[in-house]
Amino acid sequence: MKKVAYIISFLVVSISFGYSQTLPIDFEERITRNDFFSFAGAVTEVIVNPQVDSSNASATVARLIRNGGAVFAGSKLTLKENLDFSENPIISMKVWTVAPAGTVIKMKLEGFGETYRDVVTTVSGEWETLRWDFTGQPTNFNSLVFMFDFGNMGDGSESSVFLFDDIEQVGGGLRIDWPVDFEDPKVNYSMHDFGGNISSLTKDPNGSDNLVMKVVKSETAQPWAGTTIGSFSGFASNIPLSLSEPKILVKVWSPHADIPIRLKVENSNDPDQSCETETRTTVAGKWETLEFNFLRHVLKTTSLKTGIEKGFGFNKASIFFNYGTDGKASGERIYYFDDVEFVNINMTLNDIENLKREYESQIKLERFVLLTIMVFLISGFGFYIWSLHRKHKNVEEKLNLEILGYKEKLATQSLGSMENRQKIALDKDKIEKEIDAKIGETSWMILNLLVEDPAIGNKEIAKKVSLSLEGVSSSLRRMYSVFGLKSRGNKKVALVMKIMQILIDK
Repeated sequence: MKKVAYIISFLVVSISFGYSQTLPIDFEERITRNDFFSFAGAVTEVIVNPQVDSSNASATVARLIRNGGAVFAGSKLTLKENLDFSENPIISMKVWTVAPAGTVIKMKLEGFGETYRDVVTTVSGEWETLRWDFTGQPTNFNSLVFMFDFGNMGDGSESSVFLFDDIEQVGGGLRIDWPVDFEDPKVNYSMHDFGGNISSLTKDPNGSDNLVMKVVKSETAQPWAGTTIGSFSGFASNIPLSLSEPKILVKVWSPHADIPIRLKVENSNDPDQSCETETRTTVAGKWETLEFNFLRHVLKTTSLKTGIEKGFGFNKASIFFNYGTDGKASGERIYYFDDVEFVNINMTLNDIENLKREYESQIKLERFVLLTIMVFLISGFGFYIWSLHRKHKNVEEKLNLEILGYKEKLATQSLGSMENRQKIALDKDKIEKEIDAKIGETSWMILNLLVEDPAIGNKEIAKKVSLSLEGVSSSLRRMYSVFGLKSRGNKKVALVMKIMQILIDK
């Protein structure tokens, strides 16, 4: 109820208060405590400057002290004439406070309607010049309302004391427009921060002279803290997003990878007309270009398709670093961004033909490279197979010579007729004793055939022993296992060699 009373009294005085001041205001004369209408626990007066330095050598300044009341406590100063922002759209003011950097200072304009802008302090215990950008605003307003540390309750301590001085309108340069690269000295690159962000134009952190926008997400920042790219009134022209051209590129530097970054586009005159999308960083401590595709809108936000169908117009964009995490959880973090541009894919027929030719040339080159690699691989593989075959062939020939030598030794060791010599050469008992296993009749027949001709094929063996091909293969596998043959070469030759070694007297 007390809050309502403050608001009502504030509105009443807003209508009836006298018109007496004009900008610029330096508090050196004319203005006194009585010229201010203070409300909701704030008291403003003009005093001798207690903080004279090179940044502000004024003899007198205004001082606002907050003590209790409401979180929107402040003071109002009514001007003699309405403000005209057509040539000088920025209100500049010097501020001194020991409140921490990042303290929100809201400046509200009243008259026929109202509007406001928030800026945050960037230093503590020093004078600094802050700027509120009212680009595009009509000449409807004749009152300035100063609300220091907006959103918090004042307690009368040093952190609730604010000095201010030298209020004036200044030119802001050309209104920001697409694309944004922060390099044109004629353009006003003032950002609009909210939720605890602090932005400033600075040099590239990687050491080049390139100008970029630095954004500090403070320890007191909200999860939704963000920075509007440009003034509160948005860009000079609309963002031409469409279903066929839904992308915006932003170059980003983040201290950590896998950080969610959200981009929101909206109508500066109607915040309900908005669309949001989100992506994540992939590197840490390096620049990367992130693509924001508004066809992939954030859940529970308006889709680009719906917005276009309803006739939404987008002329304002805000970027949110580490969206969803407050400064208390993450600690203060510094981010940078640059080169904000709309991806325009419209092409002329000539562009398409050039692109087609480039594509065809690229395809031809890739095919040539692929064919060359295939020829190289096939040739190399063929040479490898030939070399392997040649190697196995040489080994097989060597083994066959050794087998022939073993046969001659067996023949000279045997006595009697040639038939008896052959029986001695294939001494089944000796072989079975050596391998500690019995050899079946079929396997014994196969062994005999192999000894006679190591190069005999399975088909010929099957015919001579009246066995199927699978039966021959199975019998051979069992013998390879029993004789302990594990080589990958010609196992038939190796098997005959093994038998010869067993039968030759050591």
